[in-house]
Amino acid sequence: MMFENSRKSGWIWFDSEDISGNFPGNVFMEARKIIHLSGAIRKGSIQISANQEYMLYVNGCFVGRGPSPCDYRWQYVDTYEIGDLLREGQNCLACLSYHIGQSESTIAYERGPGGLFVHLEAETTEQTVEIGTDTTWKIRRSPRWVQQVKQISRWGGFKEVYLADQEDDWMLVDYDDQSWLIPGIVAAESGSENDSEIDDENDIESPFTQMLPREIPHLHREVLAPKTVVRVDNNLGTVLGAERLLDSSESLQVQSDGSERSKIEPDSSELLQLQLNIFAPLHVKLDASTAGSFPGFVLDFGKVVVGYPQLRIYAAEGGVVDIRYGESLDVQHVDTVILQAGLNEWSPFGRRAFRYMQINAHACPVPIEIQHCAIEQVHYPFGQEGTFACSDPLLNQIWETGKHTVVMNSQEHLEDCPWREKALWVVDELIMAKVIYYVFDDSRLVRKSLLQGARIQKENGAIPATGPESNSSVFVDFCMYWLLAVCDYWKYASDVQMIDTIRPHIELTLDWLAKQEDEQGLLHIPDDHCFIDWAPSIDRREKVTAVSCLYMKTLLELAHLARAFGWTNQSAIWEEKGNVTRAAIRTYCLEPKRDLFVDCVTNEGRSESISLQTNFLAAWCGVMTQAEVERFIHFYEHQQELPTIKSPFFHHFVLESLYDCGNDKLMLQVMRNYWGAMLARGATTWWETFDPATPDCTIPHRFQGNTPTYLRDHVPVSHCHGWGAAPTYILMKMLLGIDASNRNHLCNTVLFRPRLADIDWVQGSVATKYGFIEIAWRREANNSWECSIHAPDSIKLEMDLSDLDAQGIGSKQVYLNGKALFQQN
Repeated sequence: MMFENSRKSGWIWFDSEDISGNFPGNVFMEARKIIHLSGAIRKGSIQISANQEYMLYVNGCFVGRGPSPCDYRWQYVDTYEIGDLLREGQNCLACLSYHIGQSESTIAYERGPGGLFVHLEAETTEQTVEIGTDTTWKIRRSPRWVQQVKQISRWGGFKEVYLADQEDDWMLVDYDDQSWLIPGIVAAESGSENDSEIDDENDIESPFTQMLPREIPHLHREVLAPKTVVRVDNNLGTVLGAERLLDSSESLQVQSDGSERSKIEPDSSELLQLQLNIFAPLHVKLDASTAGSFPGFVLDFGKVVVGYPQLRIYAAEGGVVDIRYGESLDVQHVDTVILQAGLNEWSPFGRRAFRYMQINAHACPVPIEIQHCAIEQVHYPFGQEGTFACSDPLLNQIWETGKHTVVMNSQEHLEDCPWREKALWVVDELIMAKVIYYVFDDSRLVRKSLLQGARIQKENGAIPATGPESNSSVFVDFCMYWLLAVCDYWKYASDVQMIDTIRPHIELTLDWLAKQEDEQGLLHIPDDHCFIDWAPSIDRREKVTAVSCLYMKTLLELAHLARAFGWTNQSAIWEEKGNVTRAAIRTYCLEPKRDLFVDCVTNEGRSESISLQTNFLAAWCGVMTQAEVERFIHFYEHQQELPTIKSPFFHHFVLESLYDCGNDKLMLQVMRNYWGAMLARGATTWWETFDPATPDCTIPHRFQGNTPTYLRDHVPVSHCHGWGAAPTYILMKMLLGIDASNRNHLCNTVLFRPRLADIDWVQGSVATKYGFIEIAWRREANNSWECSIHAPDSIKLEMDLSDLDAQGIGSKQVYLNGKALFQQN
């Protein structure tokens, strides 16, 4: 559904001559409008968007922030009900808007012009009012942020230097804005009344050609205090009482229901005072009055957190505070606050992700007092969540860490990592979505992320590897991962409207892929246009075997989807082409002497390079026969000649392949050895890359190793990467035994097929389209097994207890909703 604009509001920004200097990026704009309302307020609503970010205030009350990150040609619009904030007489609408502008970036995102859109509708007992952004508004460059600062990295935004002494009452009615500027009109009109969710609609009067209503709830917010003090550094000064900042209670749920607004009254500071009461007493003194002193301390929040740090500092004569963050103790300087004399309440405009936070004071004529330190953590409001516990504590910790990793990367879209990039990478989306299907009963974030990929599809049909903004980054295998993610979405969500909407993009992508086929039926792509894995040893020239394997699987999966939708012609074509591709792979890419698939085929013949990655994809995609898979798995378990797999991402294919071939013992061994080793080295979220063969004292780091970017100082290393979360859903699928996919979309059938491996007991709950299913089973010493299942009455349970038979379990009992369902003695 498209956002319906009444055509009374435009997009405003600075005229080009108002942005002085040669530094075009990192622009903070403050905008305000005074409106007069006659009569008692009945209701009021406001619609707002910005390219790229805004914070909205009404009569000094904070209303919300947004919009959801997007391509500027598909701009999200947020709607807030604000009738309780309006009053008879004068009212002030105030917006802080931000545009990153031009910046050095590894991915050349198309960011479009800066712009702010606001449309207010209010009804009183005497009038109905509609007001939007136009030249009657007033704007200024915010004096609170220094513009010319360094970028955090080539993947991130800018650092912040905040000038607290430049704060004023610009959000209030009585503020004098006569010296402010009249805005320029970026777009006189914008929006579309077309009800399509994706189909292109060119509006020549606006660069913001589509305006969409928000597609997901507002983020969950909660205030968390630090857990421990790592160290205190006097550094020629003095630090007293750092431990007083630590968590002494449960977290404060600020916005747990995903509602639209948290009201903060600047003149009463009700929310902040509530936080202070919960975390009190919070009085830490730093004396940085000696020249050159740099007193400070490092706080540990216990695990990686994502959100907006908060500081409340009393500085009688001002001073400077620096804030550093790190997912490890190798913290990075990001924020600086130039304190005003008196009370300072600070939170950065940009979102942060970290485990460790370092605070240092300097140039303070008299000691300062830190009265409050916390983070307002944000993430998607999933609601009810599944559970998992078993007789192996290590597997329980692996499951929980994967869940936390996915939650921290579930923001306005599915992010690859919450600190370095915050980007919508297709492959991370593929894996995190599977966790969401099993753990949570809400797939709206997956739906939105898939749609955002479709909206930035290239004209030739390729889906960019990352988003949500348009860019030129295209990996052929990532295009197929997007298509496979669409197929998964259908299996788990059964969203007919979504598939019908996205069908033209599926077909366009397949048309583009078909143009990459050669006369042999293999995909022939330019060098370095595929990823496969973060492993330099893979030969990626010309006809890459792994790419053709993925092409085959994609065609067959889409053929299955097409049959479900009655696309008879496409189904037949895609299935036939998939079978032809499989035959071509087996003919040209299989090395018969070793019974393994080579990495690629060139004009000179088969490559001599063979990798575990290529052969696992051949197994995962169904190119190998069952016998070949079993032989390869035996080779994998005992081989030492090929480079090992070092990325959590590709281990997803390893685990699924082992699951599919029934090698549960080896699958759990891989989990324990690989993910367990990360936990042993202190991981609280899954790392982007990891090599267990490195010394136990190392973690992923540009100078410690465990990453392909070793010794590349300019590349930040991620310690919270969504693509590592595969064990969380695989453990639930295997041990709880519930297949959360909708195997029969008409009959509400759910398959229950538990696999015991070496586990003695399991309990937990799995999300399905029909509701949560609770499972608890136990294996007794007398070779008996008992299971209790609680499920919605609408579900038809299909059982497969063949694994128990294979393990020689004699006595089996299954109870469904308290009644005996199956008994065998």
